[in-house]
Amino acid sequence: STYSISLTATSIHGCSKIKDSTVVVHPKPLAVIELGGDGNNTSCSPFEVKFENVSQGINLEYEYIFGDGADSTTVSANDMIHVFSNLTSQTQLYTTVFTATTEFGCTDQFIQEVYVYPQVIADFSFDPGAELCNPATVTMVNNSLNGQNFTWYFDENNSSSSYVVSPTHTFLNNTVNDSVFSVTLIASSNFGCIDTLVLPLTVFPQPVANFSINPPKQTYPNAVFEFDNQTRPISPEWDFVWDFGDNKPQPQSTEMQPGAYEYETWGPKADNFRYFVTLSVDNGRCSDHITHPLTLFPAEPEALFEVDNSSSCPPLRVKFINASSYGNSYLWDFDDGTTSTEEEPTHTFYDEGYYNVSLTVYGDGGQSVTYKQLQVYPLPEANFSVLPQTVVLPDDTASFYNLSVGATSYLWDFGDGAISTLVNPSHYYTELGTFEVQLIAFTEFFCSDTLTREAAVVVKGAGTLRFPNAFVPSKTGPSGGNYFLQDAYRNEIFHPIHEGVIEYKLMIFNRWGQQIFESNDVNIGWDGYYNGQLSAQDVYVWRAVGKFSNGRSFNMRGNVTLLR
Repeated sequence: STYSISLTATSIHGCSKIKDSTVVVHPKPLAVIELGGDGNNTSCSPFEVKFENVSQGINLEYEYIFGDGADSTTVSANDMIHVFSNLTSQTQLYTTVFTATTEFGCTDQFIQEVYVYPQVIADFSFDPGAELCNPATVTMVNNSLNGQNFTWYFDENNSSSSYVVSPTHTFLNNTVNDSVFSVTLIASSNFGCIDTLVLPLTVFPQPVANFSINPPKQTYPNAVFEFDNQTRPISPEWDFVWDFGDNKPQPQSTEMQPGAYEYETWGPKADNFRYFVTLSVDNGRCSDHITHPLTLFPAEPEALFEVDNSSSCPPLRVKFINASSYGNSYLWDFDDGTTSTEEEPTHTFYDEGYYNVSLTVYGDGGQSVTYKQLQVYPLPEANFSVLPQTVVLPDDTASFYNLSVGATSYLWDFGDGAISTLVNPSHYYTELGTFEVQLIAFTEFFCSDTLTREAAVVVKGAGTLRFPNAFVPSKTGPSGGNYFLQDAYRNEIFHPIHEGVIEYKLMIFNRWGQQIFESNDVNIGWDGYYNGQLSAQDVYVWRAVGKFSNGRSFNMRGNVTLLR
């Protein structure tokens, strides 16, 4: 609609002016939507709703805000389809705001409420799995969402069913082919929402292994055993593995019917001369095995053995090589009070002498014994003494007295890098210290014994003590007199150059004979201070008394000039 507006303005003097204008008022749209289908605004998730647009107006655009978090949609079409979802456990209310807009921007809104029941999602898994061997006892683990009522069907014909939440059922397959069962779960809620899930369960054929032995008891060596495979069900396409129990590389046969088998020896005595034959059947999915015994009695044994070493210095370690025939248990007597029942033992002989070792072989038909002599050579006994045990450089000699028994040659190690092969050697040491001496005594068979004496020889020096005749004390104050012999370029402390001093006393006197310093430690000298004050530049008298490490005493005196 168009409206004309006229405005007249008049002044106090009677003057006037007229202004005319036109106003256009556009019509407002009428926004209306209806629910399609049966018009029901309540249903189960996912709820597909058709909004039928019956709005009134010309050239309208429409906007839908569905209230479920989905983006708003602007369309010019009349109808709209939207799917509302509810994965919660409660009924959800979604408010759809529908807006109609004219080309001139005039709008109108319509509100539509939609109620969505919780969505039911049927879900389950097989425990212990979906591919099993016959018979397959399976628990259907119910993982459904928002379901309160459940119906289970365990085959395509729905011939067996259950209504528990997570049922357990046994599936059977007695054929040689795979059987696939379609397991159906129908889950529903108290709102009437329903979902169905069908999952396949495969039950593989399970072989039950069995066989017969003919004849089951025989005597070595003329023995041949026949085996008949009686597995049920059975298919020639399956894998068969025969283990005849005699520790041969596997498989010994892969035939469905292995026929005859001949053993290389009789069965173990510990198992009453029985072998345990195992048949393993595998169809690629399922397997089974069974073990049956057979008896193969032994022949009369024959004892025979070799050794890897028949004589040696003690300890004599011998590996016994059993070359016996037809034996299944063994008794070794090593002639030293010990025995063994191992087939091929290793034994160590520690004492010198001759040993008559016997091997007794036992079998079901009797026993056999054989002997072999071994020798263990005697060991020497290394022993020595040394005089004197303390020597003083540079002239003293250490003499070594060989007290060994049963030896013919010797090797001495004096601990300073020097060696000797003399029977009773003497040795000059050139360095101070305490030395370990070792003697190795050898017999004619090169058997040896070693004696090592720690601190066998102590080497002491003659001892030295030398004093300077002048020093320049530090002017920074008393230092306590501590010094290091390595400080070769420092002369701030009056002290001696020394070696091998074990007792020591240093005294300092001034020109009037007054003692102004004393030290009982060879590593503490005079720093030139007396009563905290630096002494005057002068000549002072010193006296040193004590003892060197070799026992020699010293009593020394002299003068020292203190320079400032």
